[in-house]
Amino acid sequence: MLDAICQLATRGSGETQQPPAERTARARPALFHSDSEHLWNRLHRHFTVRTTPSGQEHGFDALDPLLWPETEYLLTGESHRKALRLLDEFLRVGGEQLISDPLKRALLQRDLWAVFDWSAARKDNYPAARVAFRTKLAQVLWRLALQHEKVSALPDNYRQAVTSGRYAAQYDSSQRERPFLPPDLFDPQGPWVALSSFLDPAAPTHLRVFSGRSVFLVFLRLPDGRKATLDYLAKLWHFPRPWPTKTKLDTPLGRGFPLPLNPDVPQFPPGTQVALVRRMVLFDAGGKLMDTAVTESAQIRVYREVPAGVPFAFGAQDFFEFELSRALLLAREAGGLRAVTLDEAEFRIFGAHGWDVFEKHTESPHGAAALTCVNCHAEPGIHSLRTVRRLFPPQPLISDSVEGDAQFGPLDWEASATINWKENRYDWGLLNALRPLPSNPPNP
Repeated sequence: MLDAICQLATRGSGETQQPPAERTARARPALFHSDSEHLWNRLHRHFTVRTTPSGQEHGFDALDPLLWPETEYLLTGESHRKALRLLDEFLRVGGEQLISDPLKRALLQRDLWAVFDWSAARKDNYPAARVAFRTKLAQVLWRLALQHEKVSALPDNYRQAVTSGRYAAQYDSSQRERPFLPPDLFDPQGPWVALSSFLDPAAPTHLRVFSGRSVFLVFLRLPDGRKATLDYLAKLWHFPRPWPTKTKLDTPLGRGFPLPLNPDVPQFPPGTQVALVRRMVLFDAGGKLMDTAVTESAQIRVYREVPAGVPFAFGAQDFFEFELSRALLLAREAGGLRAVTLDEAEFRIFGAHGWDVFEKHTESPHGAAALTCVNCHAEPGIHSLRTVRRLFPPQPLISDSVEGDAQFGPLDWEASATINWKENRYDWGLLNALRPLPSNPPNP
């Protein structure tokens, strides 16, 4: 699988060949250029690929860098020294000019930005190494930043995936494991209703884990279409007592867990579908945070059953997930969105503990990717939808107008809420503080 993706990544590269300083004895993964030892490939590989004690490599083309709060990689020893050497080389030779493709620049910026935010965590370990590392990394990031219009022109890869015909257009109960991507997911008047609010983000936990570098969009679809979904949301909003009379600390799950909904809250019917879409955020050469059309992942849950009177309903949902593959995206294969298999193992970033599995000398990923979503949303029906807590007063009730041109929660609300949140983050302030002086601006 990895070899096939690597071949797709380098097929038909139009970039000028850069003579490598040395060639390895065996082929290495090549993502940004057909030469595996091109500076961009070496930089990206060192920052994202992790190796187990037995020599197995993981992380090439993974959605997020395999770095955790307690990770020492890139901060100590030879991994730190090599990281500084690569960053120095990029700055010395004008590495941003080696590849001009806006999409490749955006992808490298995205991945290195995630590493910067990880290094910017206010931890007590290795403070001097953190400062040296992130100071150089910030200069590279600002050099990679695209002009505003080029960020706006990044492709809508979800649409590309739909039009490719690789995936089914709708759920088929007779082929429950067949992945599907609904073509009308982003249609503002289609059957999928965006559960957005201008007051706060729809998926705050996801937002915090990825530090506002992605917009998370939540969609709801009842079987009978948009009007039925909007009518159901109106029924929720008018429900007189959505919360039980217990205090937060009285919940069965204990201290710190969210208060559950009133068991009598109106339930949605079997066949309801929920989607969580993660879309890329970037900053342009002028320092403006921007949402993009690039989908990083899409998760869809289909509620085959909505049992009553039970706290959990494991097995009542079918789960589908798609993740961005940079290699497939650059090769123009199905918009770069690959279907994650139900038993596919992963090293989790979201919902993981803080320690580094590679530095704890483990050989195994955390577990099956599909279990991450379902285990955290296992309650029956509406009770498993965390966003529902933002569908009651004082949130505004929005419904279709008589003319049919209004919508529940425009998508730009969610983007604005995400960007406003990120603008107040310490890591974003730090990155701006390390921005090059106007007399030496980054290349566009």
